[in-house]
Amino acid sequence: MSEVSAPVRAGRIQIQGVGKRFGSQQVLKDIDLSIEPGKVTVILGPSGSGKSTLLRTINHLEKIDSGYITIDGDYVGYRRKGDLLYELKEREILKRRIEVGFVFQNFNLFPHLTAWENIAEAPLAHKRWSKAEAQARAGELLARVGLADKVDAYPRQLSGGQQQRVAIARALALDPKVLLFDEPTSALDPELVGEVLDVIKGLTQLGVTLVVVTHEIGFAREVADHVVFLCDGQLIEQGPPEQVFHLAHFELTLGVARIATVGLAFVADRGEAVRVDGQAEQLVLVGTQGAGQLQALHVLFGQRIVGCADAELHRHVQARRCLTTTRHPH
Repeated sequence: MSEVSAPVRAGRIQIQGVGKRFGSQQVLKDIDLSIEPGKVTVILGPSGSGKSTLLRTINHLEKIDSGYITIDGDYVGYRRKGDLLYELKEREILKRRIEVGFVFQNFNLFPHLTAWENIAEAPLAHKRWSKAEAQARAGELLARVGLADKVDAYPRQLSGGQQQRVAIARALALDPKVLLFDEPTSALDPELVGEVLDVIKGLTQLGVTLVVVTHEIGFAREVADHVVFLCDGQLIEQGPPEQVFHLAHFELTLGVARIATVGLAFVADRGEAVRVDGQAEQLVLVGTQGAGQLQALHVLFGQRIVGCADAELHRHVQARRCLTTTRHPH
């Protein structure tokens, strides 16, 4: 894979008091988050916690209902006049969105275009590239993601991992300040996950601001500058990985982030996670399917589990949802 030169800019993201509803369901609840320019922020949490919704608000693919988001001081999707925010016209929204690249779960490549044509489509439409240079520039980006030999391939001729790498190259084509990744490996076969994660790791050399929604705990531990946990639409825990991923010594290693008297146990693959707060009266367990939440409860509580029958716990684990149990008072 060829070396990548660093861009001249990276975006600072400020998320302040952001709320979002879908009908009667509050999916984001008063989110405050600062994302430093040129850093890698990884957003973790169970399915349905609001991770993807939060990501989509950063480039106004989802409109927020309260609060605001800025990139380098510019309001996302709005202009400010006094104390009021007014939504921008669609043309202005699209113009600003150029500065925020987005890599989707399911690639979203045009099936009738080759790899290089998929990459060149947006730069040509926005007159960033001339027709004469488009194929060469697209070829350079494909080389960056390890696909120099796939310039003329159609999506149907590529594996899922290769299609996602084309999508990453396409997101780079407009030289964005910010790159957003929405579970970029979730639609891939397990054997293809590594090649996509390796490409994303390589992008850290660019200096662009990266925000990644994922369930890949090992990737977050290795690459992230800042880790964020969401649960039920709330930001539960955040910090540098060495703080968040502080290992505790248990037969089945767990992690807990304390919020007042409420603890969060994030159970990662094979039961590995963060740290344990022995003083928490409540424990909220989150994790991917099969991560070991039910076994974790037995390790921590033994026969002292109350408030939820094992069968109900198992059902919630399979649904990849938050689990709550309460400790007996000591």
